[in-house]
Amino acid sequence: MILAVQFTGSMVSLDRKGDHMEENESFEQACRYLKEGAIVFYRNHNKQIYCGIRNDRVHIQGAQLHYVLSFEQFIDMFAQETFYLYEKQTPVEISKEKDEEYYRWQHK
Repeated sequence: MILAVQFTGSMVSLDRKGDHMEENESFEQACRYLKEGAIVFYRNHNKQIYCGIRNDRVHIQGAQLHYVLSFEQFIDMFAQETFYLYEKQTPVEISKEKDEEYYRWQHK
């Protein structure tokens, strides 16, 4: 599951997968997250395009693309996009007790 935080507006919503997304204040917030080393993404024709900074350059990557921009170029090209913070969720740990109980059940 991916947790996504949206960077426009100021309300809470759900994405298409039902994951919770909290809308934030601005494109500037997305830029701050990038400068802190986080990954952000936006949606383009139902595809997610990821952005991150490496060696003072913004790397833009999607399923069919990859290019590198200066931060100024990134701002010029993407200031109108709605960005989400990408946070990979750790898998939920399965309780050994409940797992053992499940496998003890007799299914007919």
